[in-house]
Amino acid sequence: MSAERPPVVVDTSVWISWLIPTDVNNATATNWLVGHSKAGGQIYAPSFLLAELAGAIRRATGIESHALDLANLLENFPPLTIVPMDAAMIDETVRVAARFALTGASAIYVAMARLLSVPLVTFDREQLTRPVGYIITVRP
Repeated sequence: MSAERPPVVVDTSVWISWLIPTDVNNATATNWLVGHSKAGGQIYAPSFLLAELAGAIRRATGIESHALDLANLLENFPPLTIVPMDAAMIDETVRVAARFALTGASAIYVAMARLLSVPLVTFDREQLTRPVGYIITVRP
Protein backbone atom coordinates (compact mmCIF):
# COMPACT_ATOMS: atom_id res chain seq x y z
CA MET A 1 0.00 0.00 0.00
CA SER A 2 1.37 3.45 -0.94
CA ALA A 3 1.85 6.20 1.60
CA GLU A 4 -0.80 8.87 1.69
CA ARG A 5 0.29 12.10 0.03
CA PRO A 6 0.32 15.34 1.99
CA PRO A 7 -2.53 17.84 1.56
CA VAL A 8 -2.06 20.65 -0.95
CA VAL A 9 -3.77 23.71 -2.37
CA VAL A 10 -4.30 23.38 -6.13
CA ASP A 11 -4.53 26.53 -8.25
CA THR A 12 -7.04 27.07 -11.04
CA SER A 13 -4.32 26.67 -13.68
CA VAL A 14 -4.04 22.97 -12.84
CA TRP A 15 -7.80 22.39 -12.82
CA ILE A 16 -8.21 24.15 -16.19
CA SER A 17 -5.43 22.07 -17.72
CA TRP A 18 -7.10 18.90 -16.43
CA LEU A 19 -10.60 19.80 -17.63
CA ILE A 20 -9.65 21.03 -21.12
CA PRO A 21 -8.31 18.10 -23.15
CA THR A 22 -6.60 20.37 -25.70
CA ASP A 23 -4.65 22.31 -23.04
CA VAL A 24 -0.88 21.99 -23.42
CA ASN A 25 -0.59 20.82 -19.79
CA ASN A 26 -3.54 18.39 -19.88
CA ALA A 27 -1.50 15.18 -19.60
CA THR A 28 0.69 16.57 -16.81
CA ALA A 29 -2.29 17.88 -14.84
CA THR A 30 -4.26 14.68 -15.33
CA ASN A 31 -1.39 12.43 -14.27
CA TRP A 32 -0.67 14.53 -11.19
CA LEU A 33 -4.31 14.88 -10.06
CA VAL A 34 -5.09 11.20 -10.61
CA GLY A 35 -1.89 10.11 -8.85
CA HIS A 36 -2.41 12.46 -5.92
CA SER A 37 -6.06 11.45 -5.52
CA LYS A 38 -5.45 7.70 -5.82
CA ALA A 39 -2.72 7.96 -3.18
CA GLY A 40 -5.23 9.51 -0.76
CA GLY A 41 -4.01 13.09 -1.08
CA GLN A 42 -6.38 15.81 0.10
CA ILE A 43 -6.79 18.92 -2.07
CA TYR A 44 -7.94 22.36 -0.92
CA ALA A 45 -9.12 25.34 -2.94
CA PRO A 46 -10.90 28.59 -2.12
CA SER A 47 -14.58 28.96 -2.99
CA PHE A 48 -13.45 31.52 -5.56
CA LEU A 49 -12.16 28.59 -7.67
CA LEU A 50 -15.60 27.65 -8.98
CA ALA A 51 -16.34 31.11 -10.43
CA GLU A 52 -12.83 31.44 -11.84
CA LEU A 53 -13.09 27.99 -13.40
CA ALA A 54 -16.54 28.61 -14.91
CA GLY A 55 -15.35 31.81 -16.57
CA ALA A 56 -12.18 30.21 -17.93
CA ILE A 57 -14.04 27.17 -19.29
CA ARG A 58 -16.66 29.40 -20.93
CA ARG A 59 -13.92 31.48 -22.58
CA ALA A 60 -12.11 28.34 -23.77
CA THR A 61 -15.15 26.46 -25.06
CA GLY A 62 -17.74 29.16 -25.72
CA ILE A 63 -20.38 26.93 -24.12
CA GLU A 64 -22.09 28.17 -20.95
CA SER A 65 -23.62 24.80 -20.02
CA HIS A 66 -20.21 23.14 -20.37
CA ALA A 67 -18.70 25.70 -17.98
CA LEU A 68 -21.47 25.12 -15.43
CA ASP A 69 -21.26 21.32 -15.75
CA LEU A 70 -17.50 21.30 -15.17
CA ALA A 71 -17.79 23.66 -12.20
CA ASN A 72 -20.38 21.29 -10.72
CA LEU A 73 -18.13 18.30 -11.40
CA LEU A 74 -15.27 19.97 -9.57
CA GLU A 75 -17.48 21.06 -6.68
CA ASN A 76 -18.37 17.38 -6.17
CA PHE A 77 -14.87 15.94 -6.74
CA PRO A 78 -14.27 13.83 -3.59
CA PRO A 79 -10.59 14.69 -2.85
CA LEU A 80 -11.35 18.43 -3.11
CA THR A 81 -12.40 20.52 -0.12
CA ILE A 82 -13.76 23.94 -1.05
CA VAL A 83 -12.85 26.44 1.68
CA PRO A 84 -14.90 29.63 2.14
CA MET A 85 -12.96 32.86 2.40
CA ASP A 86 -13.23 34.25 5.91
CA ALA A 87 -11.82 37.48 7.35
CA ALA A 88 -8.42 35.90 8.11
CA MET A 89 -8.11 34.65 4.53
CA ILE A 90 -9.07 38.04 3.11
CA ASP A 91 -6.54 39.83 5.36
CA GLU A 92 -3.79 37.39 4.37
CA THR A 93 -4.72 37.73 0.69
CA VAL A 94 -4.37 41.52 0.87
CA ARG A 95 -0.94 41.20 2.52
CA VAL A 96 0.21 38.61 -0.04
CA ALA A 97 -0.99 40.70 -3.00
CA ALA A 98 0.88 43.75 -1.72
CA ARG A 99 4.03 41.89 -0.67
CA PHE A 100 4.50 39.83 -3.85
CA ALA A 101 2.74 42.06 -6.43
CA LEU A 102 0.33 39.26 -7.32
CA THR A 103 -3.12 39.57 -8.82
CA GLY A 104 -5.97 39.13 -6.36
CA ALA A 105 -6.74 35.66 -7.74
CA SER A 106 -3.14 34.48 -7.44
CA ALA A 107 -2.82 35.99 -3.97
CA ILE A 108 -5.86 34.02 -2.76
CA TYR A 109 -4.14 30.69 -3.49
CA VAL A 110 -0.83 31.76 -1.94
CA ALA A 111 -2.66 33.03 1.16
CA MET A 112 -4.59 29.79 1.51
CA ALA A 113 -1.43 27.70 1.22
CA ARG A 114 0.22 29.89 3.86
CA LEU A 115 -2.72 29.71 6.28
CA LEU A 116 -3.06 25.93 5.89
CA SER A 117 0.74 25.40 5.94
CA VAL A 118 0.60 23.23 2.82
CA PRO A 119 2.27 23.45 -0.61
CA LEU A 120 0.64 25.23 -3.54
CA VAL A 121 0.47 23.23 -6.78
CA THR A 122 0.32 25.47 -9.85
CA PHE A 123 1.47 26.10 -13.41
CA ASP A 124 1.41 29.87 -12.79
CA ARG A 125 4.93 31.29 -13.17
CA GLU A 126 4.35 34.19 -10.76
CA GLN A 127 2.99 31.90 -8.05
CA LEU A 128 5.92 29.54 -8.56
CA THR A 129 8.57 32.25 -8.25
CA ARG A 130 7.41 35.27 -6.25
CA PRO A 131 6.48 33.75 -2.85
CA VAL A 132 9.66 31.64 -2.59
CA GLY A 133 10.55 31.31 1.09
CA TYR A 134 7.01 32.27 2.11
CA ILE A 135 5.28 29.08 0.97
CA ILE A 136 6.28 25.94 -0.89
CA THR A 137 5.17 25.99 -4.51
CA VAL A 138 5.44 23.09 -6.96
CA ARG A 139 4.52 22.26 -10.52
CA PRO A 140 2.42 19.14 -11.04
